[in-house]
Amino acid sequence: MHFHVGWFQNTIPAAANQLGPIALLRLDGDWYDSTKVCMQHLYPHLSAGGIIILDDYFCWEGCRKATDEYRSQNQITCPIRRIDQDAGFWQKT
Repeated sequence: MHFHVGWFQNTIPAAANQLGPIALLRLDGDWYDSTKVCMQHLYPHLSAGGIIILDDYFCWEGCRKATDEYRSQNQITCPIRRIDQDAGFWQKT
């Protein structure tokens, strides 16, 4: 486990290139921009069969919008399953 202190837009783009495969990707970015930068730079590292959890998909419009845009642009059709009233996940194929 590695901690990268700072804003997502300042830490994720540089750190993502140093990552190996990701088995479990849990995002808690709330807002559109933070979710978008994480999806763009981290989701490509998620292994086939890996799980992505979005803590705020069902409660924050920005998170949902950034996620839906990314999924649409990348033809991701796996259903998003609800975890609770706020969070959702899917398994990458």
